Amino acid sequence: MAKKNKSNKKHRFKYAEPTTGVSQVPAVATVTASSSDAPAGNSATPKAAAAAVSTVAGRDFSYVSTDLRRLSVLAVGLVALELVLWYLFTHTGIGDAVFNLIHV
Repeated sequence: MAKKNKSNKKHRFKYAEPTTGVSQVPAVATVTASSSDAPAGNSATPKAAAAAVSTVAGRDFSYVSTDLRRLSVLAVGLVALELVLWYLFTHTGIGDAVFNLIHV
């Protein structure tokens, strides 16, 4: 019977690689930000700086601002719903009707 070759292969996952702690800024952002002959009103510089900030150690975190915006909209919506329900239940007859349905 033939012996199977057991090799210990380790998977190289994308996020399991150790980080070096050094920020890897794209070359475009570095050149644009450090260029002394660039015009003062250059609109590409803030975009390149934002791209450099959102990329830390080779990982892209540009989705974070979108997620925070969605969460804040959801939180404001839920607080508004709570205030509307509070007003309806305390200042109209709906609160008494719901209480009588629940109260057995």
